[in-house]
Amino acid sequence: MSRLRVVMWAALVCAVALTSPSVFAQDDPWTARDNESVAPASPAGLPTFDIVFTPDDAPHAVCPPFGSCPPADQITDEYIGFGVDFTAFDGNAPIGVFTDPPDKFAGVNAQGNLDLLTDTCARIVATGSQTQATTDLVIIEAGLVSGASAIELQVYDLGGSLIDSAIADQGTGVDGDVIAVVQASGIASFCVTTPTNDSYGLRRIYLNDPGAAAPTMGSAALLALGLLLALTGALYLRRRQTI
Repeated sequence: MSRLRVVMWAALVCAVALTSPSVFAQDDPWTARDNESVAPASPAGLPTFDIVFTPDDAPHAVCPPFGSCPPADQITDEYIGFGVDFTAFDGNAPIGVFTDPPDKFAGVNAQGNLDLLTDTCARIVATGSQTQATTDLVIIEAGLVSGASAIELQVYDLGGSLIDSAIADQGTGVDGDVIAVVQASGIASFCVTTPTNDSYGLRRIYLNDPGAAAPTMGSAALLALGLLLALTGALYLRRRQTI
């Protein structure tokens, strides 16, 4: 086999290896699969789910209820390993965490306070990334409310249009909080609201797995592939010049 063919085959093998999904893939310590062993069972009569988490499942700052929650203490992408990104989007309020106890998510109002009345909204993302994704199930448990009608779960599609909504009338969860459930295809984001203007906190979120982000090559891999291809081209040109 000629030297040129050897180099070309080597370049091809390296290219395949460098673009393989297993190369440069990082295991996310906060994936739902890592959490399955400690996940609470689905409350009786509710749909099964792939992912469940609470504020306790990732490091986070805590703001005082009804008090100031500055940007440095707000949460953003801490929970993307569970397929949910709380980074403010489409004009929705930032999100903070307060202690009831236990810890709960809540919206930050325009004055920068965690008033326990502002909507709590988030996007569905590919697990371990901020890449937009969708799911077909969202279940929430919320506390500090007077009753089921005080909490509403709203889900939206990729275009921001409302798909469906439900009040929290599906019983009570692990911590005694009321439960709301929406099943629908193409859920890209959700908001928890209080139609009755009653104080609340979002304790637990369940959803079906939106999937993992597609792996990409790192800069080192791209550089190595580029060098191999450049070497192959140089050897090819050299051979042609000697013919």
